[in-house]
Amino acid sequence: MKRFKIDNFIKTHPGEPFPWFRTLTDEECQELRERLAARLSLSRDVSRLDLVRAVHSTAVVIRNADAMVAGFDVAALMHTQGFNVREYVWINWYRFDKVDQMCLDKFSQHFDDIWYPGPDDIELFDNSLEWMIEIMHDGQISILRFEE
Repeated sequence: MKRFKIDNFIKTHPGEPFPWFRTLTDEECQELRERLAARLSLSRDVSRLDLVRAVHSTAVVIRNADAMVAGFDVAALMHTQGFNVREYVWINWYRFDKVDQMCLDKFSQHFDDIWYPGPDDIELFDNSLEWMIEIMHDGQISILRFEE
């Protein structure tokens, strides 16, 4: 998680600690990239940029969803899409080399403090890699359902 987001949260939520999160290790990110490449039928040594491109080109835009709309609820979106939502969500910040894990309820509750329109394109998923949600910098939302 970027330090300025934590600092902004502390300024806007005095006395409330920033929600718990854990940054995946380099080894965990490497394993994640290999699992994701396998899900997308790509070579396990695919470049990080090509992996992001493959996710983006495979994901389907949800026309009636916009992360910039007031009251956007990412947990509700997951539910309406029929995703088997686990307790934790993983947040990819770049090329699956900067990934944070956070409780889904806290991520959803503090979405506006974590995702910023403009600079952030993120992917959300859980350890199952059954699904992925892509939230673009302009609020566009796409989903990806992985085949078994």
